[in-house]
Amino acid sequence: MVISTSGIGGSDYVMPSALLRAGVLAAPPNSQYKQLIALAALKTFPNIDVNTKYGRMYVPTLMTAIGGAESSFNPFANGDLAVDYPDLPQCGGYTSFGTWQIHTIHYQFLISATGSHDPCVWAKWLYNIDNNARAAASILGSNLDFAAWSSYNDGGLLNYVGDAQAVVADIVEYSTTRTSTSSSSVATSSSSVIPVAAGVAVGAIGLGLVIAGLRGGK
Repeated sequence: MVISTSGIGGSDYVMPSALLRAGVLAAPPNSQYKQLIALAALKTFPNIDVNTKYGRMYVPTLMTAIGGAESSFNPFANGDLAVDYPDLPQCGGYTSFGTWQIHTIHYQFLISATGSHDPCVWAKWLYNIDNNARAAASILGSNLDFAAWSSYNDGGLLNYVGDAQAVVADIVEYSTTRTSTSSSSVATSSSSVIPVAAGVAVGAIGLGLVIAGLRGGK
């Protein structure tokens, strides 16, 4: 459960970065975060359909929904009060951070990823959506252990599946549309093509266009 949605001590991971660094925005709207979370899910998690306790689901959609349930699509969310986990590292009174609420019980991964033993350094690193997705992928593992998240076990993710499906579909459609306008470039990038859904593929150039579009507020 998310307890707080404010970054501990502030965070320099922002989107769009230029606006936030300039102090124009205190935090981007969650609708834009939702797009970035879905994009990170597409880039990071297996692009396959799997059988789950809720039926057959596309992994990036499922993980986007889990991210929504865990953090309300806010990458600066903090959760799991330290008083409930007195034996685990904490920062600012919390032990779980970011989109997929990565818990400090995974301290070995966090030390390796950040090169630091400071939980507040971990928290700041986890506020980055791509970093958080990387940590979530490590937890998910090759056996796809969705049960590592309480929102999967208790069905909380189901409240976010509709949003997740819509935003993932929008990204795939946008990417394939933009990629088709750069067909000559994409044709030479077949080695970097990433499958994202049945019969659909997005090249690295297409994903770059999506990122650029999202940063422009699209």
